[in-house]
Amino acid sequence: MNWKAWLPLGIAIVLGLLAARVAMNLVSERQSGVISSEVQLTPVVMAAGDIPAGTCLTEKHIKMGKVESSNVPVGAFTDPQSLIGRVTKITLSMNQPIVPGILAEKEAGVGIGATLPEGMRAITVEINDVSGVAGFIQPTCRVDVVGTLQDNGKSIAKTILENIQVLAVGSRTGPEQPVEQGQPVEPARTITLLCTPEQAEKLELASSSTRVRLVLRNGEDKTTLNTPGVTLADLKGKSDDNDPFVLPEVTLTSGSLPTTLPVAQQTGQKRQWTVEIIRAGTTSKQTFEIEPRTSDSETVNTQTPFGPVTGGVEIQR
Repeated sequence: MNWKAWLPLGIAIVLGLLAARVAMNLVSERQSGVISSEVQLTPVVMAAGDIPAGTCLTEKHIKMGKVESSNVPVGAFTDPQSLIGRVTKITLSMNQPIVPGILAEKEAGVGIGATLPEGMRAITVEINDVSGVAGFIQPTCRVDVVGTLQDNGKSIAKTILENIQVLAVGSRTGPEQPVEQGQPVEPARTITLLCTPEQAEKLELASSSTRVRLVLRNGEDKTTLNTPGVTLADLKGKSDDNDPFVLPEVTLTSGSLPTTLPVAQQTGQKRQWTVEIIRAGTTSKQTFEIEPRTSDSETVNTQTPFGPVTGGVEIQR
């Protein structure tokens, strides 16, 4: 092998690689310099961590950060001291720039009350594992409120409120925090709902009459059905006029008894009356007797399943 012939070629290759490396470094430095000179950053006030809604801001909740000048949110604060004492209306994430729209007015107070829209109210109802949909309800969810009410002696299940926003589950207004392994999870016993004053009145009346039940719905479902409710007769396929679960109204007067007893009664024999009773879908019969009187005209006291009936029955002898 003639190494003298290959030596110049090897040197040329090495020098070419070195030259390419130097050129790439120069281009990279120039591009970095151009980007650094073109991008301008603006200091703004940011959230130092995740901040729940209704939090009164202090120095530990905020910090200064920088964003591209072209992406600065409208109204972003640049003075952290101007935010001390303000209350957040929504939950903030770490490094989120703070703008006026996510803060309550200075006179709105502290806590969740400062986050309520104008004209709305917060009302709390008691729940358990069943009425609270087994813990699946979270803040910002939408629910319907259903209760079983009494109407003229009949039970009716009725949707009382529809598409109601959940403000808080227990005292929690944000996402559920992860629990350390082995620590027991304490279930929430109350849920706070966002209602109008009229809706709050309906919910209070229903809660005092029966235990209300919450029904979870899709947050995008805005339909309002205004259902008429369901009675026991509807479950049995009966009409309200033929509801086997309602006792009939029976009024007994003296006119219901004959003014002249038959011959068998006049001779001292007892007369029997049979009444058919329908209760809770079950039919039964009950028989009672009328004692004859020996006087020409006396009052007969008849004991029926619906109570005593006194009638001026004239016994003719």
